[in-house]
Amino acid sequence: MRFPNLITRLQRRRLKPSSPRPGSQAKLLVVVEGRHDVVFLRTLSRILHAADTSVPDLGSLEQVGELVFLPFGGGDVLAWAERLAAIGLSELHIYDREMSTETELRQQAADLVNQRQHCRAFVTQKRSLENYIHPSCIREISGLELAYGDDDDVADLVAGGCHERLGKSPSWESLPGRARKRFRERAKKWLNRLAVELMTPELLDERDASGEVHGWLAAIAELLEREPGGATMPAKLTTGVRRQVQMGSGGEIEASCQLEVELANDIDPGSEEFQRQARRLYAACWQAVDDQLSWREGSPWIHAARRRRQ
Repeated sequence: MRFPNLITRLQRRRLKPSSPRPGSQAKLLVVVEGRHDVVFLRTLSRILHAADTSVPDLGSLEQVGELVFLPFGGGDVLAWAERLAAIGLSELHIYDREMSTETELRQQAADLVNQRQHCRAFVTQKRSLENYIHPSCIREISGLELAYGDDDDVADLVAGGCHERLGKSPSWESLPGRARKRFRERAKKWLNRLAVELMTPELLDERDASGEVHGWLAAIAELLEREPGGATMPAKLTTGVRRQVQMGSGGEIEASCQLEVELANDIDPGSEEFQRQARRLYAACWQAVDDQLSWREGSPWIHAARRRRQ
């Protein structure tokens, strides 16, 4: 199965990502639901990085081509749990929790991603990323005094509040669903482009007491430490045996064997498990050489060569 160029796909979605630096190779795909989520993460990570340089600045990493954002646009979230596996990059997925029964589907998708090597997935504890924005930031740019919890549709509250404040008719509740969706989309756009710009680490701590956002960014930093292509270079153990045996006729025969095995990346060279595997590998080499010598010593071709020399 061929996969389209991810950068081209992002450009078609009008995200206007920075092109990777020539010669660079992406290490990580950050999979989110929509283009507004990309803006949220870029902006908030920049703000947090300015206060603590150990926090990755996702926009800067995107600029140099180390990560690529992929907004999949909603739809069948389960399909995205394994769709990108053939590309071979590390992946980090962030899914909005939304509401039941959608929550269960998203958790199922996250579980599938987390079963794959060098991939992480999170389902937000709040309904969507807009719920992590502090109300004071929304008040600053809109004048709306809103109180909302983790389960509220913040974009809907903002769009409805603006509609009612302008005294438009019909009322927000009477608007057709299609019109309300359009206004919600506009609200999401400026919430993520303007309100998030006013966030501070302290305001995030108030809205995100459990440190979810910091957890996502820490996971991204960890995955980016891997080699290009999304995986660490495998640890390898190599050993060999070479033996020469003098023949009774004055000649000699020689046999050798070299074996190499891949080990778990987290194995400690000083551990008993490492030593056990090393001993097994060396014993296998020795046995292979011993078998070669035994066969060659008893080989009719070896004996014929001896007689010719005599």
